[in-house]
Amino acid sequence: MGQTRVIVIGGGPNGLAAAVSLAAKGTAVTVLEARDAVGGRAAGEEFHPGFHSTGTLHDTEQVQPWVIDRLGLRQHGLKMAAPPAVVGVGYDGGSVLLPSDPNAAVSALDGIEAGLGSDWRKWRDEVQTVGRLLTKLSASAPPDISQSASIWALLGPALSAMKLGRSRLLDLSRVGTLCVADWLNEWFQHPGLQAALTLPALMGTWMGPRSPTSAMALLLSEGLSGDSVVGGPSSLVRALLSAAAAQKVDVQTDAAVEHISISTEGGLRVHLASGQTLDAARVISTIGARRTLLDLVDPRRLPVVAERAAMCVRTRGIVAKVDLALSGPLAVPGRPGTAFSRIRVAPDLVYLERAFDDAKHRRLPSAPALDIRIPSLERPDLAPEGHHVASMLVYGVPHDLDAGWTDATRDQLDEVVRATLERFLPGAGASIVGSRVRSPADLDADLGLDGGHLFHAEVGLDQFLSFRPHPALAHYVTPIPGLVLGGAGMHPAGGLTCAQGVLAASAT
Repeated sequence: MGQTRVIVIGGGPNGLAAAVSLAAKGTAVTVLEARDAVGGRAAGEEFHPGFHSTGTLHDTEQVQPWVIDRLGLRQHGLKMAAPPAVVGVGYDGGSVLLPSDPNAAVSALDGIEAGLGSDWRKWRDEVQTVGRLLTKLSASAPPDISQSASIWALLGPALSAMKLGRSRLLDLSRVGTLCVADWLNEWFQHPGLQAALTLPALMGTWMGPRSPTSAMALLLSEGLSGDSVVGGPSSLVRALLSAAAAQKVDVQTDAAVEHISISTEGGLRVHLASGQTLDAARVISTIGARRTLLDLVDPRRLPVVAERAAMCVRTRGIVAKVDLALSGPLAVPGRPGTAFSRIRVAPDLVYLERAFDDAKHRRLPSAPALDIRIPSLERPDLAPEGHHVASMLVYGVPHDLDAGWTDATRDQLDEVVRATLERFLPGAGASIVGSRVRSPADLDADLGLDGGHLFHAEVGLDQFLSFRPHPALAHYVTPIPGLVLGGAGMHPAGGLTCAQGVLAASAT
């Protein structure tokens, strides 16, 4: 294969998506995964005897439909369905139920407060209208806004935006700079609903609900979300692996990359920790832009402009991952007899802001917000019979903890999370039979997430669209001929979208 081969660094969803996209065009592709199994942030594993996680990220609502169609993943067993209902747990046993069916959600919310469902529906309709634009923008590279770019490059996105109408466009330009607290207050004031909607949008940011531009993060999160993968992240990985096998993609595990050099023939040479070297015409790196350019490339070969751009990419992780082995499902106060697979512990926006305060001041959270998924309700095989698994993203946990991450500080975080669960879901503590705690620093070390950030780069107005992760790197190609960036830190900003890998493959 030699110089005609493309090497993809990283065997997560973006790496596999890039490989399948290229191989479908007849390109010889090798995927290099540093760990002993592919999947990256979507890789499940046993964390307690008999109990298995479904991945670091547990939601698949942002896998883009156009990616599924382009890669033919349905032919490889991928099934999509409406996501389960969300229940937001508040103070004193209060809760907010938000079914995925809009009509059912309106009825549930109106049962809490007269008119709340109608107000939420109006907000949702506006978000979905803008969401259609975001979905369209996610299917192509961001507009080139450099001085040398042709004005025609902006024509397509401009025409798509104009379809929103003048009034909606003006409001969108206003909303993008707002904090989410002010934006949601314009539509409804129920604290539990506001917090339940906001929490997942903050996972990829370094923001609280009072931070400027946090409204944009919520708009983006909601706009890119739709149906979810049946079976969760591991089912997504299985479908991608099946598609890769059908296209004869060479997938290698335990293949950590140490550095990338330029070969004498003008191509690229990938050096593995094992001592092996592989030549390639092109390399797509689906790890973070910072780590790719600053750690893998010889600094003598890296132009100053690219080095400075990579150093400017912000990757401050403020989310930890906690997996729990449970003797039974988690019970939500006031809703007996119903087992919920999506629970959010975030009673109001003040609670979320205080959790962010702890993270930005580099201290252990006193009351973290919890985004909880119980995947074993859908997949009983993840736990012993009658038992369950809880996957929790814990918001408000700094990567650069002042006290440092040690076994002692991890134990302290574990205690805080258990206390928070018991406070909002009484009886939860008695059902815990085991746990695994991974701080942002652990996610950095274990998964190569620079700064412990789940999306490889913070979501923010200045790291969005043509600015993601930096204007000099926004179009996937780098100043190193043949080296392309395709990780989650690239456009479009989101969780498990798989779009970044496909768009990077198109840029090679």
